[in-house]
Amino acid sequence: MKKVMENSAAPSGRLLGAKTISKFVLAIAAISSLAQTSCTDREVAAGMAGAAVGAIIVGSAHSHHAPAPRCGTTRREICSSHRDYWGVYHRTCRWEVYDSCHGGYRRYLLSGVAKAADLNANEIASRYSMSFESAELLVSALAKSESGDPAGLSALGLERNDVERLAKFELPESNGIDRMARALNQAPEATKAMLEQLVAIAQAQDAARREADRAAQMN
Repeated sequence: MKKVMENSAAPSGRLLGAKTISKFVLAIAAISSLAQTSCTDREVAAGMAGAAVGAIIVGSAHSHHAPAPRCGTTRREICSSHRDYWGVYHRTCRWEVYDSCHGGYRRYLLSGVAKAADLNANEIASRYSMSFESAELLVSALAKSESGDPAGLSALGLERNDVERLAKFELPESNGIDRMARALNQAPEATKAMLEQLVAIAQAQDAARREADRAAQMN
């Protein structure tokens, strides 16, 4: 089956500045600690959601052009070309009201504050090769997990061992990826590509955080 999504290089933490990703690096630090400490399911869910939201925003913000100098509200069409879990090709489009004055994901890089509710499910569907309904499920699951509800991770097909692997910047095993693909009704190849990109971004930001910590200790 033809690969439905290409991975883009993870942006360096130095492009963002120390302040812009404060919440993201804290979430990465929390989720990374799963490999060494015993965390409650609520902590696992919240840490995983925070890391995923941050990675989606970092990746999406750097994949879009900066907003036009003159801003305003307009209608725009967003389309998603994707294959479902069974390999059937779909292309669907939606119209949405878009406020270019809002600043998109780039403003979250400037503030360092973002929540799952800030994610645009339509953009996620287009970027990560999934249906709009699946993207809405992903955002809803992340929002639930963000509040500390482990049911959010379960809705994505993720089990404790999958999260522990992700905490160590490793992909879930093939059966874990398949469960997530089935939950999202997304081609397994696309699910794997999405996770690869998010893990790469998280790994890059964690490396930047560690580098900043070492620099601070030397000063």
